[in-house]
Amino acid sequence: MTAADEIMKTPEYYAVLASAEQISRERGDGYVGVEHLVLAVLSDQDAIPTFELRHRMGVDPDELARRLALFLDSPVPAPGNHRVRFLDGTTAEYPTEEEAAK
Repeated sequence: MTAADEIMKTPEYYAVLASAEQISRERGDGYVGVEHLVLAVLSDQDAIPTFELRHRMGVDPDELARRLALFLDSPVPAPGNHRVRFLDGTTAEYPTEEEAAK
């Protein structure tokens, strides 16, 4: 690996990782995934992605984080099924085509 191939890890990088781990611990998830990283970034009002969402895209980062947490808290469907969370916070489970044909 050359110096040009290295990615500089900033203090913000380490702060987001630590925050994602803390969020996972608080939620009792037992793992750190992309969803925890997104929640960590959204919790930092000064982070560039959060700023861009709010000011350039008109998205409320707090509402986005709330909806992501709702999704993570919803029950996991049976194998083969999939769930959909609607904008009003309700969920529905749909069987696979094979299960629906039975």
